[in-house]
Amino acid sequence: ARIYNSSSNVILETKVSDKDFSIKGNDGGSTITALTLDMSAAGAATFNGNVTVGGDLDVTGSFDMSDANITNIGSIALDTITNDGTDITLDSSGDIVLDADGGDIYFKDAGTTIAHFNIASNSGDFVIVQDVSNKDIVFKIDDGTTALSLDGSASGAATFSSTVTANAGLIADNITIDGTEIDLSSGDLTIDVAGD
Repeated sequence: ARIYNSSSNVILETKVSDKDFSIKGNDGGSTITALTLDMSAAGAATFNGNVTVGGDLDVTGSFDMSDANITNIGSIALDTITNDGTDITLDSSGDIVLDADGGDIYFKDAGTTIAHFNIASNSGDFVIVQDVSNKDIVFKIDDGTTALSLDGSASGAATFSSTVTANAGLIADNITIDGTEIDLSSGDLTIDVAGD
């Protein structure tokens, strides 16, 4: 190895092919490897303990966060975050903000898009899209009950598991029902019951 000056930069260089560069220290009487730079993997860095970044973290290659906690983030510039099959938790004492200038936030399973949120570019509407053909959008509550199902194979036909309250009235085709009357905008009205 050698240390030298180049264009006013200080260079620490290892000369043996594919051999790592390590920084060691004394931790409470025990020798530890604080940092290893893997020369057989383009200098991939492995830190023994926590890594504190005072400013922003700009990652242009891959960033292995398996078994790691990232705390007190300013901003991180990443294209893709992957892990080893365990869960990823985003935990903030404040808000969690998803800012997608393209207007879409996608949900995928094994690389396949299942659904996405969209901000309609012209109207500003918030749109929930089911991206799998003929699959439903289902709203469940904590006891497992399906409160509402929108049938993707039947033009979004809605099935509620309980009563539907419409305080301003209910409109079905040309029939309007409010708290005091039923109005028919055109045609005849037939009342047909199995009993009295």
